[in-house]
Amino acid sequence: MSTYWYFECLDHDPPIQSEDEFTQHTDDYPFREGVRLALSRPVPEDWWDRKTLADNYFTAHACRFLANHPTCSLGLLNEYGERRPLSADSSNGASDLNATALDSSSASSVVGSSDAD
Repeated sequence: MSTYWYFECLDHDPPIQSEDEFTQHTDDYPFREGVRLALSRPVPEDWWDRKTLADNYFTAHACRFLANHPTCSLGLLNEYGERRPLSADSSNGASDLNATALDSSSASSVVGSSDAD
């Protein structure tokens, strides 16, 4: 089953959520690439002009949000409101994320989000 995953800027109250998903699975390339990009910010200013990114739907979504949040504290949020920390361990896939999952009791839906910082 696929689950949309979003970035969440934690430097705002309430947190700002990315408008578009950056992956649908925690064990695939788009997930690992999204986490890698988030951990290595800032993303290049010309990210939209790079053929490899233009051809990658999920990477473009990740870059669009990350370019607007170059130094912010970020977390991960899925379409069901489950929150997880963003860390180097996140890029190892679902097993590591399950071990570090945050409490999602206060999670909100991914509606009405904004990409502006």
